[in-house]
Amino acid sequence: MDSLAKLLSKPRGANHPNEHLERGQYVFKGPLDSDILIIIIGATGSGKSTFINLLFGEDVAPVGKGLQSHTQRVDAYHLPYPKLPSKRVIVIDTPGFDQAKGDDWEISRRIKTWLNQSYKSKAKVFGIVYCHNILQNLSKWPAQRTFELIKAIGGPSISKKVILCTTMWDSFKEELQRTLVEREEELKRNQWKTLIDENAIVIRGKRSDGSAIEAIDILLNSAQTESPVNPQTERTKKSDSLRRNKKWHQETKIEDDFFKDPKKSDLIIIVMGATGSGKSSFINLLFPGKDVAPVGKGLASHTQMVTAYHLPDPEFPNNRIILVDTPGFDDSKGDDWEILRRIGVWLASSYEASMKVAGIVYCHDIGATRWSGGIKKTFDTFTGICGPAAARKVVLLTTMWDRFTEDAQENLEAHEAELESSFWLEMIQQKAVIHRNKRTAGSAQDTIDYLLNKNAYYDPLRLQKELVDKNQSLSKTAAGRNLLSALDRLAGDHRNEVIRYREEGGNSQRILTIEGEIAKIIADAKQRFAETIKLPKMLVLQS
Repeated sequence: MDSLAKLLSKPRGANHPNEHLERGQYVFKGPLDSDILIIIIGATGSGKSTFINLLFGEDVAPVGKGLQSHTQRVDAYHLPYPKLPSKRVIVIDTPGFDQAKGDDWEISRRIKTWLNQSYKSKAKVFGIVYCHNILQNLSKWPAQRTFELIKAIGGPSISKKVILCTTMWDSFKEELQRTLVEREEELKRNQWKTLIDENAIVIRGKRSDGSAIEAIDILLNSAQTESPVNPQTERTKKSDSLRRNKKWHQETKIEDDFFKDPKKSDLIIIVMGATGSGKSSFINLLFPGKDVAPVGKGLASHTQMVTAYHLPDPEFPNNRIILVDTPGFDDSKGDDWEILRRIGVWLASSYEASMKVAGIVYCHDIGATRWSGGIKKTFDTFTGICGPAAARKVVLLTTMWDRFTEDAQENLEAHEAELESSFWLEMIQQKAVIHRNKRTAGSAQDTIDYLLNKNAYYDPLRLQKELVDKNQSLSKTAAGRNLLSALDRLAGDHRNEVIRYREEGGNSQRILTIEGEIAKIIADAKQRFAETIKLPKMLVLQS
């Protein structure tokens, strides 16, 4: 490392190159067209402000001491940089993502607004330093989120001007260093692979070795040979950048775990159905001897998040087959909106990454001999997600056949025939097919082979086109409206049940329980839809 880096890594004093400057000279006093911008971003507590203070050799940026983020606004500092005497290097401190007081995409918007207001269309971003606490739980910061936020701020071609800086190395004991190195390698292999493939650079940020100024040196070494990135003009050049303003991004939450390292050649098979219909069991049949997908043993759903599994298939050497397990819609828990949100944002993210849907498996417990309100709600939401055009790549999979005796088979077959001729008729007319799964690896593989045949269709699902291409909010999609209508019917059924119980002098505790379920349905519907569309009559009357 050169002598400048060594000097700037020391506390400010007689040997610091900026010792002749007063503190006020670091303050940003307005934009110049020739300014070179370096943006520092990262999660709350990742060391952004500390990184900036190391650059200046003194505490110019306030550092949070508690659990909440200290930096609540965008702040800019003028960094004297002798290698570029005719330019001003402006270091920009930003609020932390994943903080209790703000939304990730709102913070991204705030940063872009600051750039636009300060520099209009003339901002010259020479790089982004993304700080990451090396001991941070990786599941809290999904790879796709990191990738999208960086590009949202810097534009589609910013990746080659990104420093991925792992921080806090010197805060941990020597015996933890091996664990930290393993975490760093995992970041490189998984979370950050897409960015690294596009020439982002990983460095270790330590307080004692001048790594902060080294990061700036790396970014500014290209200042005389490469053009800077202008986020505003970048976003007008490539339609890809329009994705950053999609409404579905506003639905994402920090716990969402999007698929790591998506590829355009990936083929997705989505497994959906009601809670307890055998979705995870179906996936496990495709991995003989392995229980890759946890299976619920009780009444509650085990799968709570959208989870993807790579299924090796020698017949597709140039593609990865990705099986996607989804949470089941559950009329007893009242969390159907959250489940639709999780599925919706995952599908939108995969569609933006050009992953292709090869098929959808809809699991239905053949032992469910009544077409209940909960089952209808699940199926109506499913048809809203798929749309008529995608029905031709849907397999309606009846499950749990192996639980019943031979004597029961005739009744089960009659039930299957009723599904085909009545409840599933419209989707079957749109080219969906029915398969049986008798809990054997062979029957599960037959379903996958059918979806992956050489005549497979890769058209997007209706929900994907609505969220991404049409930029609709989730509440205005067909799936969202179908779910609202189903909840309206369910609230009506519950209300009728309460009336019947009262007329018959039924159990008062049961009445209170049902009324509590009605109140939960109405509250959820109001929270999701009240500001976007008109609520159905039943939900309005009961509120």
